[in-house]
Amino acid sequence: MRPKSTSGDTSSTPPVKRGPGRPPLKRRRTSSVASGSKKSDDESDSPQEPLRKRKKLDPTEVVQQLYDLIRNHKKDDGTLLCDAFIRAPKRRQEPGYYEVVSNPIDLLKIQQKLKTDEYEDLDQLQSDIELLVNNAKAFYKRNSQEHKDACEFWELFLSSKQKVLEDPKSLATDDSSDSKGKIILKVGKLSKRGVDRDTDDTNESWSQEDELSFCEDLFTAVMTAADDTNRPLHLVFQLLPSKKRYPKYYEVIDNPIDLRAIARKIQEGKYTALNEMEKDLLQMTRNACTFNEPGSQIYKDAKALRKIILSKKIEVEHSKFSSGKTSERIRNKRLRVGQSLSAITAALKDDEDDSDDEMVDVPGEDAENPKWQLYLAVKTASNAQGQELSEPFWNLPSKRYYPDYYKEIKNPLSLMQIGKKLKRGDYGTVSEVAGDMNIMFENAKKYNRADSRLYKDAVKLQKLMQSKVQELLEFDHQYSDSEDDSGDEPAPPKTVVTSKGSTRCLTRGKYLDNIPLKRRLYSLCKCLIDYVCEDGRQPMLMFMEKPSKKLYPDYYKVIDQPIDMLTIEGNIKAEKYQSEEEVLNDFKLMFSNCKQYNEEGSMIYEDAIKLQKVLMDRVKELGPLTNDIIMKKTTPRTLTPKPRKVITSSITTCSNSHYA
Repeated sequence: MRPKSTSGDTSSTPPVKRGPGRPPLKRRRTSSVASGSKKSDDESDSPQEPLRKRKKLDPTEVVQQLYDLIRNHKKDDGTLLCDAFIRAPKRRQEPGYYEVVSNPIDLLKIQQKLKTDEYEDLDQLQSDIELLVNNAKAFYKRNSQEHKDACEFWELFLSSKQKVLEDPKSLATDDSSDSKGKIILKVGKLSKRGVDRDTDDTNESWSQEDELSFCEDLFTAVMTAADDTNRPLHLVFQLLPSKKRYPKYYEVIDNPIDLRAIARKIQEGKYTALNEMEKDLLQMTRNACTFNEPGSQIYKDAKALRKIILSKKIEVEHSKFSSGKTSERIRNKRLRVGQSLSAITAALKDDEDDSDDEMVDVPGEDAENPKWQLYLAVKTASNAQGQELSEPFWNLPSKRYYPDYYKEIKNPLSLMQIGKKLKRGDYGTVSEVAGDMNIMFENAKKYNRADSRLYKDAVKLQKLMQSKVQELLEFDHQYSDSEDDSGDEPAPPKTVVTSKGSTRCLTRGKYLDNIPLKRRLYSLCKCLIDYVCEDGRQPMLMFMEKPSKKLYPDYYKVIDQPIDMLTIEGNIKAEKYQSEEEVLNDFKLMFSNCKQYNEEGSMIYEDAIKLQKVLMDRVKELGPLTNDIIMKKTTPRTLTPKPRKVITSSITTCSNSHYA
């Protein structure tokens, strides 16, 4: 109501005396544009003018209106002018950006500062916009579209700022502006004031169903998030880890939660506000970062999802006020897409991967079997704290949690699978068991980071396995013993006691008079056995035994002359090689057989090439044997025996064999 005049002249009170045919002042707001234009300067005042002046003086509201203007301005082609400045370039994709720009900023960061009321006036907003524009102009080339957009964006900001300062009323009441502009300005007002139900008719009362609809929008953003290669990020977060397989997870994590639990709370209407759901989602990503090592894939996915959750929540809250019929709009959207993602996720069943977790019992009659001994040596190996190192290798990674594992690893193998194959009798030799274990460890080293605990455990177990194979095949000692001989005179005969208590002679027959040849042959064998790859693998162990005829009958159809390292070693012991060339021919045959039977490019194929090169490099390093030694006759010599005392029967037996 307009206040009454304080003068004593009551004739000025009735509104009709202000001019014939004039409507009451209360109805001036609904007058036409034509009638409004006839007002005189002294009659231009209206009851609403003081309110509009108060709005103009609200700095945070003006800042929001200005931001909305520049944020939604479109170019002639219909694209947003600010499109290149919404997000700063990622450090991984554009590392050069952070070499040029020391203080990066983008519109998302500015929007967040608006939401938290960090801007007190237009000057503070202008400072950030100017920083954003200068960053873009410093990084992008002068003739690039981004550089041009940055210049135009700065001009737009200055002109819009001038317009806001000169006539803020036009931003709120100008009917000539497009509908989008008016909607955006309403967003600015209400996002500043929150959900104030008493200030404006546009700010409707949000129902519980509306809040759940907004929760569904945020949940959908999480479920559809993907990385640069279009790999979904949500898969590993759908279900909590198995308590049976990962008991330590529940010792470390106090508040476990997964996407299924969050989806069920949405379906049951337990979220009364979007903030409650955001809290659960952030707890989920925080759990993943707490339990998993920095740098692991799940750690990276959790960090990426956290950013998406925070930014999407702001966007969803912003959209609450973009239309007067928000709930109806969202309900219609949900009807169009059919069943919601939260309903689908809430119906997920527990991971079924645990169904294969039964133990593999070692048959009593096979306890002394070398293949089972190798298996048990790896399975029961423990660290200084008494924890079994093989625990992570017992089962394959969950296909639900780690789908990328099965894309990267072509031949997945677990210790449990190896145990089952042993029980079925699928392995014919110790080397075949070692071969599958080698694949298992190589898979772990390929998928995991070199500084991760699982990678280091794989290396430890692989070395233990390699050592156990040599022990079980009794492939040791004689090489180092043979190299200790010196001079051309025959040394006293040496014996090696095997695990079964038998004795065997290392220096006998032809090699007695040709010790350099004996040393040369053993040296070649030793260089192959001792060769270790950079990752700690001993490739020669895969060549120790020929494949089982029962399990690999096709091998013996393809390969005419099968041979393995144990055969070559046996030939050396039996003194069947007359020269270095003969043993080299057998080594070359062994590697040739491997390349003929196995697929080109496979690990064992490449190992054959590598080992043959190691062998020939060792031959060059040793140089040729002297001709007088190679051509030395090995006919029996007549020796005058000297009386000597017999020490042991085993040595006497060995000595007699020298002249056999």
